Amino acid sequence: MESRVDSMDGPPVSDNDRLITVLLSCFAELIRKQEEQTQKQEEQADKLVEALKSKVPVTDKKTTFWNAYKTLADEHDKEFQQKYSTDLDTALIFAGLFSAISSAFIIQIQPGIHLVLVPFWSKGGNERHL
Repeated sequence: MESRVDSMDGPPVSDNDRLITVLLSCFAELIRKQEEQTQKQEEQADKLVEALKSKVPVTDKKTTFWNAYKTLADEHDKEFQQKYSTDLDTALIFAGLFSAISSAFIIQIQPGIHLVLVPFWSKGGNERHL
């Protein structure tokens, strides 16, 4: 059941076309945000490498090891938190879009299901009546 809306600027646009346009813009925004996140992570990795290279040499090998370990662990923890924060945002947006599309689909087919099931229930197929 497509409804057409008359537009003064051009040909009529269907609901499906509008939905596709909205989804395309949402996914384009997601891709842009992920590319920005990737760029930030690459910049942070470059800073980390530079930070490790520019350290003043320490004569104690254990201190050197643990300082390098702490620096790497802190950076890894930050990247891990940022990555999964972004992944969670993406998953929540996808879930919201999926829910909206599923709801729209169910609303569209609900009258058809009602017309098919009412004769079945009225013939004793199920004791429930609508």
